[in-house]
Amino acid sequence: AVGLAVFSAACAAGVLASRLSQPLVELNDGARRLADGDLTHRIEVGGHHEVATLAGTINDMSGRLSTMLRLLEHDREQLRAILSGMVEGVIAIDDRRRVLFANDRAGKLLGFVPDQAVKQTICEAIPEQPFRDIVETGLAAAEPHRAELEWKGPPVRNLAIYISRFPGHGMPGAVIVVHDTTELRQVEKLRQDFVANVS
Repeated sequence: AVGLAVFSAACAAGVLASRLSQPLVELNDGARRLADGDLTHRIEVGGHHEVATLAGTINDMSGRLSTMLRLLEHDREQLRAILSGMVEGVIAIDDRRRVLFANDRAGKLLGFVPDQAVKQTICEAIPEQPFRDIVETGLAAAEPHRAELEWKGPPVRNLAIYISRFPGHGMPGAVIVVHDTTELRQVEKLRQDFVANVS
């Protein structure tokens, strides 16, 4: 009788432990899938106990996080579209001088492929020494730095380089804006020649 009672109690304890542990297993598996980036996954735990409440809270959190990520991605795509449509070249670099972003115009003005330059250092992407010197000077300056550069090409261009560090201390790095001033220089030379001839 004692042995039967012990066996019955053990079976009951096993069934109870299984019922209690199964929701925890499902909660753990669901949390792992969410941590791996599957924000569409929903943890299904029935009942009205604390584990089910926790699963519902995690599901709500993953839903809000998914919405926030979609909004951030939308804003990012809008920003990339704006920067890609600019007539100026734009290059963003981090504190290690690695290229984070470069638009097509920057690639055309400075002779590199923007997609291939991402994660390279600015010196690897654009090895010309005069440009590198301007970048280093701009990064060392406390205020935004402007410099003129005669780009040897081909084709030969006059470029204005603006370098500004990202504001604040939370995002180290800088943005480099390149403006083609070749036509402006040519117009200015024509004006000077005209004034000289009139004189």
